Amino acid sequence: MANKFELIDLTSGNVVGDFGSEGKALDSLRQALGQPGVDSITDYSLVRVEDERQSVVAMQDALVRLVTNPEPLLSPESRKVKAGG
Repeated sequence: MANKFELIDLTSGNVVGDFGSEGKALDSLRQALGQPGVDSITDYSLVRVEDERQSVVAMQDALVRLVTNPEPLLSPESRKVKAGG
């Protein structure tokens, strides 16, 4: 049961990146945002692939929020654990 994460260009439908973890995908997107000529990642979708099943992690504006400030997207359970409760 291997997971991988794919970055999809929503304009072309092409896979533009393949990552072994969600963290690596998000790190790559953070680095891309810092590069000249990369103004936005709103035309992308991050997809989890597990046993040939795909599920969207985030896309468009939600992907931008996840990459630039992941804290607000944490579930209530995750926030509780992070806070030590």
